[in-house]
Amino acid sequence: MKQTFRLFFKERTTWVAVSAAIIFQLIFGAVWMTGYEGVAERMKQVRLAVVVQEGQLASLLEKLSDRSPIEVVRYKDIETALYDLDLRKVQMIVNVQQESTPSGSSLPPEIQLTYYMNESNPAMVKSIMTAVASEFTDAIKKVRLVSMIAQQKNGSNSNIFADPGVQSSVVTLHPAGDMHRQMIPLMLVLASFVGSMLVAMNLEQSTQALIGKTSRWHRFFVRGIINLIVAIVVSAVGATMVAWLGGPIVGGFWMLMGFLSLLMVAFLFMTQLFVLIFGLAGMLINIVLLSMQLVTSGAMLPRVLLSEGYANVSQWLPATYGVDGMLNIMFGGTGTTQDSWMLTIMGISCFILGAAAVVMKRDVHQTATVTVNNV
Repeated sequence: MKQTFRLFFKERTTWVAVSAAIIFQLIFGAVWMTGYEGVAERMKQVRLAVVVQEGQLASLLEKLSDRSPIEVVRYKDIETALYDLDLRKVQMIVNVQQESTPSGSSLPPEIQLTYYMNESNPAMVKSIMTAVASEFTDAIKKVRLVSMIAQQKNGSNSNIFADPGVQSSVVTLHPAGDMHRQMIPLMLVLASFVGSMLVAMNLEQSTQALIGKTSRWHRFFVRGIINLIVAIVVSAVGATMVAWLGGPIVGGFWMLMGFLSLLMVAFLFMTQLFVLIFGLAGMLINIVLLSMQLVTSGAMLPRVLLSEGYANVSQWLPATYGVDGMLNIMFGGTGTTQDSWMLTIMGISCFILGAAAVVMKRDVHQTATVTVNNV
């Protein structure tokens, strides 16, 4: 037993396995702890669009917005606000309407609050905005009640307890249903990138075994063809699983499969790039990229709550556009044109950089062979 133990630790791969487990802990801990640090302090970056007409009610809402824990942005019309809600530029809309007061009544006009929520977002957005809507409604009610009490002290005979006061309702855009459905983009991103890492690692080992048997360009282009085949097959499996398990696909099965293929291509050529440059040590960079993308993609935490540094990094990672596109395809939204273009550009860029790495890197085996022959 002792001899077997010693033999195991004489092998380099045993040390690599132990080191990889430790590195995973260090990288994920560092990225996730720093990525989610200060989220509560950045709640002011969450935006509530308020649609209200000019008048006394508008000045009242301005006073409330100063005390709000989130950013309150005023819009002149509901159409513009709904457009920005669809683009996820705002996280919720409240349309404030003041009803007419019956003649002879001393009660202030009734207020109707209509909240619009876009569920084609991370699940956290819905929970945050539901709480905000409740607090906003309560604040309006309190201010209205203070005004009515003041009227009664001035001699009014109004019955404040009979007043309906403030009414609220919620309109849902692109309903997602249960929370497990909103977690589908996270599942697809995680499975796709981890799968791409494994493909890159194993194809690199196959490539090393073929050195001296085929040219480096043949190996590089065959790897590219295999990546494209893997992207199509894996995307078909992923889209089929989502459809089979009852996941919502507003945009249709083929659109989801096609978009997933683009995302997989970007992932495959990105993970391959660092392996081409650094060999199997490039997997360490891929581990960092995995953690970074899970934090910054917007699948779990809305990107508006990220620090400026992580928000800037997210613009250079495929998962960001993958999550946006999948939310639009599965639940509804503004389409996938921009996201598809960004993924295409990233995939092509990584492929070109990979070709440059092949140019710069020599075949050690072939160089050694040429040297022996010359001798």
